[in-house]
Amino acid sequence: SLVQALTGMSAEGSDVGVPPPEPYNYITYVSHELAHARTFSRLILLLRNPLKAIPSLCNFHYERVHLQKDLMGHHKVQAPMEFWIPFRDERFDEELTLWKNTVEYWVDAYDNKEESGYYRLVISFESLVDQYVGPLETTRLA
Repeated sequence: SLVQALTGMSAEGSDVGVPPPEPYNYITYVSHELAHARTFSRLILLLRNPLKAIPSLCNFHYERVHLQKDLMGHHKVQAPMEFWIPFRDERFDEELTLWKNTVEYWVDAYDNKEESGYYRLVISFESLVDQYVGPLETTRLA
């Protein structure tokens, strides 16, 4: 994971539908689902631009369905245009709505208010991996 590469520390994660394991004393917990909000007191919301995230999701589906590989997190194959175009045309609106709902879910759950005690840091994935902005953006994780 990106956080593991930056920190050298293991990133915990689980399958969809499986809650984070106790005790909650690890540096990161990776989740791609809308669940387990407020399990932790602080959240780093790593957002990817949906115009990049949706094609990446298409590539992931192509790897899983057509190449029969379980490559969660690897994304090493570019889906061909004949796979991408129907995926985009059939799913773009739905995936964009899911992206928006995901952002709203986490931002609402971690409101950065002292009375709730739940805090968030939002970081753009594209900024984090940018050769010029990335080093400065990385310091926000400290």
